[in-house]
Amino acid sequence: SWLRQKEQSKLMAMLALHEGIPTAKLWAAFWYANILSGLGTQVVNISGNAAHLLLGTFQVALTNHPRHWLPYLQGMLRGAAEGKRQAAAAFVRGEPVMRGDEEWQKQDVLELLWSSDPATWGRKLGKYGAASWGRYVFRALTAADAFFYNTAKEGRAWLEISRRMAKGEDIRRATGTAADQWATAQQQAAAELTARGDASTRDIDRRAYEIIEAGREAEVTHTARQFAARSTFNYEPEGTMGAIAEGVNLLIKRIPLARVAVPFVRIVANISDVNLDWSPVGLIRAIKGGHIFNAKDQRFTRAQRMERIVSGLTGTLGMAALYGMAASHMDDDDETVPFMIYGMGPRDPARRSQMPNGWKPFSLKMGNTYVSFDGTPLAFALGTLGTALDQTRYSSRRD
Repeated sequence: SWLRQKEQSKLMAMLALHEGIPTAKLWAAFWYANILSGLGTQVVNISGNAAHLLLGTFQVALTNHPRHWLPYLQGMLRGAAEGKRQAAAAFVRGEPVMRGDEEWQKQDVLELLWSSDPATWGRKLGKYGAASWGRYVFRALTAADAFFYNTAKEGRAWLEISRRMAKGEDIRRATGTAADQWATAQQQAAAELTARGDASTRDIDRRAYEIIEAGREAEVTHTARQFAARSTFNYEPEGTMGAIAEGVNLLIKRIPLARVAVPFVRIVANISDVNLDWSPVGLIRAIKGGHIFNAKDQRFTRAQRMERIVSGLTGTLGMAALYGMAASHMDDDDETVPFMIYGMGPRDPARRSQMPNGWKPFSLKMGNTYVSFDGTPLAFALGTLGTALDQTRYSSRRD
C-alpha cells in the first residue's frame, strides 16, 4: 500500500542521508531540474499523455464489443478521480505514487536534500536555493503521470472485468465499487489510518481505493497496470528500443559525461517504441506476436495483437493519406501553402530565416496555424513524412 511505501521512503531517505548524498548526484539533479523547469516541458508531458490515452481509447473501441465501451469510460472517470487525489499527494506533499512498471516512484535527490539538515554553507545554499523550487519540477511531472496513469488503469480494469462478467451482472459490484462495497472499504481504511493517528478524508479514500483494487483478479490488475504504464510511457523499454536503451545506459555508466549528450534514455526509447506501433512495424509485431527484436521473449496477448493491428493499419493508412494531401501542395510557397507537414525544415540558414512567422520544426501547417507534433505519439511517423517532404521541397529549390 502507499502507506507502507510512504514509511519505506522515509526509511530509505534516512539511510541515504546517513551515508551522504554524493555531490555529483546533487549537481545532476540541479541540472535536470533546470532543463525540465520550463512550462513547455509540463505542457508536452500533459499533452503527450492525453494524446496517447486518446489513441489507446481508439484502439479499445475498435478491438472490443460495444457493450464494453461504457464500462471502460466509467472506469476512466472513476480512475480520474483517484488520479486527481494521487496527483495532489505527489505535488503538494511529495508522497510516493505508482505510475508505471508496477513500481512506486522513488524519492528524488532534491527531496532528500530538502529533508536534510545540511552542515555546510554550500549544501544549505543548495537546499534553500535549487532544492526549494527544483523539487516541484519533478513533483509536477510525477503528478501529471499519476493522473493519467490512474485514469488509464481503472478504465482498463473495468474493461477487463466487463469482458469476464456473466450476463446480467452489475458492473459496479463486479468491480468492487458498489455503494456498500465502497462503504466497507472506507470503514476498513478509516480503521487502519486511525490506528496510525491519521484519518483525513483524502487518505481514507485513497486507501479504500487500494483495498478495492486488491480484491480483484490478479490478472485484471496486472493487465490494467501494463496498459496504464504504456499510456504514460513509464515502463521498461522493450524490443529494439529496449536493446538500444540498454546499450546507451551501458555507455553512460562507463562514460558518465555521455549523460550530457543523452539526458533522457527510457522515455525517449518508450515514445519511439509506441510510435512504431502506429506504422507498418505495428503490423509486423502483431503478425509475429511480439517485438521484432525480442531478446526477453515477451509475447503479446490476443488483445495486444489486435490493438497493434488497429494501430498499424490506422497509422499506415492515415500517414499515406496525409502524405498525399501534403504532396499535392509540394510546389506551393511556405507563405501560402494551405497544408504541409514539416520535419526540420530547410537546412540552409538563409532560407530558414525566411520561414513564415509561427513556423516551427516538426509541425503541421493547417491554414495559417502551425501545430507542433514533437513529443506526441505520432512524432516518429509524422517526422518521417515531414523529413521526406523537406528533402523534396527544399532540395529541388537548391536550398
